[in-house]
Amino acid sequence: MPPRFSTTMPALPRISTPRCASRTPAPPDYASSYEITMPDDVVIDARIPAELDEALSRLASARRKSKSALVREALAEFVLSEEAFAAAVEEGLADARAGRLIDHNEVMREIRGYPYCRQNRRSSRALGKDAANAPERPG
Repeated sequence: MPPRFSTTMPALPRISTPRCASRTPAPPDYASSYEITMPDDVVIDARIPAELDEALSRLASARRKSKSALVREALAEFVLSEEAFAAAVEEGLADARAGRLIDHNEVMREIRGYPYCRQNRRSSRALGKDAANAPERPG
């Protein structure tokens, strides 16, 4: 079965080339809005705010891609990210079930050792609170 073509723009105008031109002029920007769809592709409807649609249109024009292609790419990245997150959570839960845990105070000492946390260490010392030596909270 030959590929089907879906369009979101009217047909391309015929481009005439002057006889003296040495190369063919570039097609209009909306030429990239034509895309080949595969037989197993499905259509998904989604309601989005008008502002998001306008931003998507601007991005599609700037990237010379269709809005559909951009949505497909974004959705694929989102699904991969969510699957990776779910796998990481499951891995952490499996570690917890197996008893592979790190003490909270040890984690906090390591975090406070990072350069970006120096301000936090100074302010807690000024208040007379040394979190590394603080009594553990009941719980």
